[in-house]
Amino acid sequence: DKVPPWMHAMHCSFAIGTVISPFIVGACIDQFGSVWAPFVVVGSLTVVCGLLLAVAPPFKSAEAKPHAAVPDEQKTEEAGGEPDTSISMSAVITTPDDPAEAPTTTAAEPEAPLVAQTPEPETTPASTPPPSTIPEKLMLSPRVLYWTAVLLASGSLFVYLTIESTFGGFLSAYCLLGNLTSEAVAAFVVADFYGAFCLGRLAAIPLSICMSQELLLIVSTVGCMLSVVPIIVFPSSLPLLWAMAGVYGFMMGPIWGALWSLLGKY
Repeated sequence: DKVPPWMHAMHCSFAIGTVISPFIVGACIDQFGSVWAPFVVVGSLTVVCGLLLAVAPPFKSAEAKPHAAVPDEQKTEEAGGEPDTSISMSAVITTPDDPAEAPTTTAAEPEAPLVAQTPEPETTPASTPPPSTIPEKLMLSPRVLYWTAVLLASGSLFVYLTIESTFGGFLSAYCLLGNLTSEAVAAFVVADFYGAFCLGRLAAIPLSICMSQELLLIVSTVGCMLSVVPIIVFPSSLPLLWAMAGVYGFMMGPIWGALWSLLGKY
């Protein structure tokens, strides 16, 4: 249960890098006059981060394990002394009323304390689960279920990355080819998509604590589908494209982290 927030936070850092990368590229081109400078800077930072992760110590849980109770005799022996073998005064038998039958004072076994007997609760026999209605021929083996989950997860990640790259990469071309706006405004529309995409992944961190990953994935997917409908119905409306691009990016943000968190259950 502690993994999803950290998973969404890691992918949120990716979205933040996507937003600020144009500023880094522009500054490097102005300073060094070469397009290779941003790749050298980003590559160097990647190598440094990888080395830090490689030499970092493994994470250990801070929860303390409960210690077993140590008997008093063992504590005395560990302290270097001898165990206490003295007899308490309550274990000595007193003389009876008849002096002739009085035995010598000896140690007796301590009497067991009286415990009130409580009636044992009646146990009902465990109910047997109902028989499965699925025929044995149709039941899949664990190996088939495992590879089915792997193929479905791989297909989902492939489709997600394809849609994200296609929408973000061709959004500017869609604005220019459709004569909706100028090149400068088209760049702001793309920035609107990736900015909302970053906010969606940031909002997924607290949402992953309040709701399950299955519900978060369903809500995000339905939101993406609904946000594309107005663009299809009104393809020449720039304000609608601007607004729906932001909604689409915001809804796409939590999907990647939710998918990876769900994969951990399998």
